[in-house]
Amino acid sequence: MTPSKKYFDSVVKRDGRITKFDRNKITEAIFAAAQAVGGKDKWVAEELTDKIVKELKEKFGAKNPTVEEIQDIVERSLIHEEYADTAKAYILYREQRRQMRDLKSFLSRSENIIEGYLEESDWRSKENANTTFAFSGLQAHIAGAVVAEYTLNKIYPQDVSQAHRNADFHLHDLSHGIFTAYCAGWSLKQLLVIGFGGIEGRISARPASHFDAALGQLVNFFGVLQNEWAGAQAVSSFDTYLAPFVRKDAQTYKQVKQGLQEFIFGINQTSRWGNQVPFTNVTLDWTVPEDLRNEHVIIGGKLQEQTYAEFQEEMNMINKAFIEVMIEGDSNGRIFTFPIPTYNITKDFEWDSETASLLFEMTAKYGIPYFQNFINSSLKPGDVRSMCLESEEKVIVKVDGKIKRQTIREFTEENCGEFNGDWAEPKKEAFSLSLNPESYKLEWAKVKSFYKTASNKIVKIRGKDGKAFKVSEEHPIAVYTEEGIKTKRAGEVKVGDFIIQTKQATECLNCETQEIEGLTLDEELARFLGLFTAEGNYLFDLRPKWKGRLRGLQFSFNFEKEKALVSFVSEFAEKRLGLKAKIRKDPRYNTAYCLIYNGKLAEKLIRTGFNKKGKLPNIIFNSPSGVIKAFIQGFEEGDSYAKGREIHINDKELIEDLSLLCSLVGIPTTLRLKKNSQVLRTQHLFGRGSTQGIVKNDSLYNRLPQFTVQTSKQQPFYAKQFMVSLSAVQRHNAHTEESKKLVGGSFCAVRVENVMIEESEKGFEFFDIELEKNHYFVHSLGNITHNCCRLQLNVNELKKLRHKTGGLFGAGELTGSVGVVTINLPKTAYLSKEKGEKEFFARLEHLMELAKCSLEIKRKEVQKNMDQGLLPYTKHYLGTLDNHFATIGICGMHEACLNLLGKYKGIQTKDGREFAIKVLDFMREKLQEFQQETGHLYNLEATPAEGTAYRLAKHDKSKFPDIIQSGKGAPFYTNSSHLPVDFTDDVFDALDHQDELQAKYTGGTVVHGFLGEKISDAQACKKLVKKIAENYHLPYFTITPTFSVCKEHGYIAGKHESCPVVVKTDIQKERMEVVENA
Repeated sequence: MTPSKKYFDSVVKRDGRITKFDRNKITEAIFAAAQAVGGKDKWVAEELTDKIVKELKEKFGAKNPTVEEIQDIVERSLIHEEYADTAKAYILYREQRRQMRDLKSFLSRSENIIEGYLEESDWRSKENANTTFAFSGLQAHIAGAVVAEYTLNKIYPQDVSQAHRNADFHLHDLSHGIFTAYCAGWSLKQLLVIGFGGIEGRISARPASHFDAALGQLVNFFGVLQNEWAGAQAVSSFDTYLAPFVRKDAQTYKQVKQGLQEFIFGINQTSRWGNQVPFTNVTLDWTVPEDLRNEHVIIGGKLQEQTYAEFQEEMNMINKAFIEVMIEGDSNGRIFTFPIPTYNITKDFEWDSETASLLFEMTAKYGIPYFQNFINSSLKPGDVRSMCLESEEKVIVKVDGKIKRQTIREFTEENCGEFNGDWAEPKKEAFSLSLNPESYKLEWAKVKSFYKTASNKIVKIRGKDGKAFKVSEEHPIAVYTEEGIKTKRAGEVKVGDFIIQTKQATECLNCETQEIEGLTLDEELARFLGLFTAEGNYLFDLRPKWKGRLRGLQFSFNFEKEKALVSFVSEFAEKRLGLKAKIRKDPRYNTAYCLIYNGKLAEKLIRTGFNKKGKLPNIIFNSPSGVIKAFIQGFEEGDSYAKGREIHINDKELIEDLSLLCSLVGIPTTLRLKKNSQVLRTQHLFGRGSTQGIVKNDSLYNRLPQFTVQTSKQQPFYAKQFMVSLSAVQRHNAHTEESKKLVGGSFCAVRVENVMIEESEKGFEFFDIELEKNHYFVHSLGNITHNCCRLQLNVNELKKLRHKTGGLFGAGELTGSVGVVTINLPKTAYLSKEKGEKEFFARLEHLMELAKCSLEIKRKEVQKNMDQGLLPYTKHYLGTLDNHFATIGICGMHEACLNLLGKYKGIQTKDGREFAIKVLDFMREKLQEFQQETGHLYNLEATPAEGTAYRLAKHDKSKFPDIIQSGKGAPFYTNSSHLPVDFTDDVFDALDHQDELQAKYTGGTVVHGFLGEKISDAQACKKLVKKIAENYHLPYFTITPTFSVCKEHGYIAGKHESCPVVVKTDIQKERMEVVENA
């Protein structure tokens, strides 16, 4: 029997091999480091080695340490013994050795990289189905491998890099590293306005004035931008924006088709863009979208008199010609891969037109187009272009240090630069009063950009406090829910929803008193001016020679009841103005007229903006809270009913300004607007006629939504739709952390009383702003909604905006994706099967956190590259990644079900499908947390599988031979949450299963309707597409027939191993998917 050893005698090397422990190696390494900094005494290194060996024995005993563990202790001992210089040299030595090992490893792998490409066995060669097998492809493949190594070794933290290397998840497009982002949607309107170029030292072109020129610029635009992005490039409203050029050039159908043929051939050439054609998507509206109908067309970069609604005939020409070119293919009959056409299927889609027949003929034969479903939903093709306030809605802003109340139109026109399409940058620094959604406090946020658009619909929302605002149907409204502040489309807001209203903003107001041409606007003068605005008038000279000249001010008071006010005005005039007020009584009406004769004083007040009618001067809004309160006090003293503190006037602009001032300084009010009068009522703790000390009803600002407080049978808080008074909450000690936060915040929750949608053929003009932070801003009568932000943070909004262009392959205008990380669900499930679902979700959450880390790093690095000029065209046409998503996707949901739930419980089973829904819901909620945490957009996507499914499955099989996978030969994982391959031949069975699952994704997703062969005719295809659009919620789908192409006989329906026309003819089998298993 061999006696057990007391201490280790071997070392575990980095590759896992065991070798005999040699203490002399420690001594030599320490002495080499000492010599590097001038050390000469080897005995010191030997003494240190004794101490290190002793520590190793104490720590590891009989267990063999690893090389890295020994080196860590050497490093720590050098520092502890105060040999700092030697320690630094030793650390440097370790790092140099590591780099040498990495270099040797990479050089060794480089042979495999080259051979793997040539043999088409390297997963990298399969990651992008759009690459071509050519020498230029080999060069790009090698360069990409170098960039990937650099990114994994130098940029990402070790845990992120290891997660990718271990196939826990897949970092897409590593061959582009952190130098470029993933995919982008561009504004075709922007290109038509500013032209192609704008880069110093590069060729530029003026905005296109002709159809062919516009198409040529778009080809070059796609090409150069593809060089700066890893994935798809997309534009929307291709047919709408280009139609006016057809009429302007008086083009015949033949000329239109020739132009589109040149465009499509240009897009599909690889020689100009490296080793691959630009991955492009164009969305075709088919009919003019509602939000563009009244927009003036752009030709030569200038607005024309006509609107897009006038060019439907030219749109039809473009659509027909485009489809014919795609059907005809190239000179060999080969179909074109790009651009991927996406057609908007709207409720007014012309199913029976000649062009529609061509569209469905193309779909039946080749399955080329993708369809966006706008029928079985409330979505509209122009959703992302109309998220704004009506032009006369007011905003609270600060420019040049001065606080103003302006209409959003005035604010935009005064502070924006030249519009580039719908967007404009500020020409000077400007701020908007905004809500911090974390602290619930108001603060100033810098305006980042301005936006304007038009729409035929407007939504008016009124709260129970009577305060209303007007916005576009798609404007994101801030609503207060059990989950905190969320957003809803204005068109989806319901009666009973809680919108948020400014409660007070005193901390954001100016602290310095203002001057009115030598008069200090303090609280006393403010009260005087409030009285004058309510009860005063300007005195004009009635003498013929001086008729109309200002003579002074006049106040009217009830002589019996308002003696104190008469005294206040008289004393103020004498004390502050140095003027003697004259008092005249009219016993007929028991009225005392207080007259202050001084024309210059009156002129000062008029120049400042005290016009008696209409809006109040901005000097009041720019004053401290005490001054504003004094002005309100003066107005109430002059023009309110004492009992109810009600102000009744017939001046809408004035009463709205008073209401807004009250909100800013914490005075709760309700507003009722009638045809010929308006009523502003100041709320207080006491109802009419109540006695002091008896609380009849809490003010608006002291009411809380029921769901914010503690509820029990002993506490009368049952109906969730109702408010709970603060006094009742305090009596029952029912506060929660959320209710306390709400009470201490700057806003209150107000229930929606009425929602009204109006339509007009003339249309409405809308404006909006984008803020650098917070994104919730104060407008109208103190209402708080979300700014347009080009895209919104709420997941429901993200899902809608996704539909604008391209679903899986495209993005909304001027948005896209920074990067994509696909999580390996089968491996996560396999490693969790012993502990079950709880372990699975813990692992999934950890991987999502690592994915977030990688995506935040990539966002920062790509933005830096853009700012430094590495991506010049992206910087010129985009400028910021603020509106681009960080994308997290999944692979192998089906196999995950098999590994976790059991080998007979795939996603096609009830248990499997329920588990898939649970996983997707979990991921959606986590992404919402990421958005709140980072302030960046995140989405959940059914990411393209391409090489990912192959790489992950291959890696897992080598590590875990018993893991359940798909595929009898080469292993693979089923893409995202799709059904297993060949599970059913019934398209509708597959759609029934996928309908709810696909709606869970907030990023790109597409459902393929796989067919065994060509559909019999265009009519049958049309019926299939229409049935899908009308009966399913799938946002994005395509019909995918199977066909083959014979080099001699061309297109052959169905799958054939050999040509059925002439046996033994070489045949190219081709399933028309732009991306395999997308």
